[in-house]
Amino acid sequence: RRLLPASLLCLVGVSIAARAGAFPPVAHLDRAVLGALGQVANWEALSRHSSYAALLTGGATPIDHFWSLAVEEQFYWVWPLCAAIVIRSRRSVRRQQAIVVGAAAVFVAMGPVVAWQWGGDVAYLATPSRLGEILTGAALAMVVGMRPVARLESSRGLADAIGWAALAAIVLAGVSLPSDHGPAYAGLLGV
Repeated sequence: RRLLPASLLCLVGVSIAARAGAFPPVAHLDRAVLGALGQVANWEALSRHSSYAALLTGGATPIDHFWSLAVEEQFYWVWPLCAAIVIRSRRSVRRQQAIVVGAAAVFVAMGPVVAWQWGGDVAYLATPSRLGEILTGAALAMVVGMRPVARLESSRGLADAIGWAALAAIVLAGVSLPSDHGPAYAGLLGV
């Protein structure tokens, strides 16, 4: 409900601006718009052999950033169904946590395999190689979120410290990692 109206407005605006000549001509803009509308922009980009580095070197469309939204939306379509199956399985909470942690581990391991088998651009853009990152967050939320509130309050300082350290790591990675190779192209971001 939050992303769709803004996404539609962006796509309509870009389409109108492109027809008015606001951007250099891009042969595949119509396909990119359809991919973004269908929430498969990452797969559309892969079908035309695009890469994230192409965003910085020219030839990109004004909506190539929709690839990451597509990965998230694909997760949002599948995750509630998977979570409902795990919850309805009537297994113990620990068993449910183990299932989600195990799924996250499988997808984290899949990232490097995808990079090795199909290359860095596929590892960067394909859904299976990026799900490990999102599932790691879901697993962490499930493990931490199911702890008793008193235990969560007692570890508040530790949680704050971990949060600040994570923010520092993200900023450091953003300014130091290259845009055309590195851990993301090796499928290692979930690690």
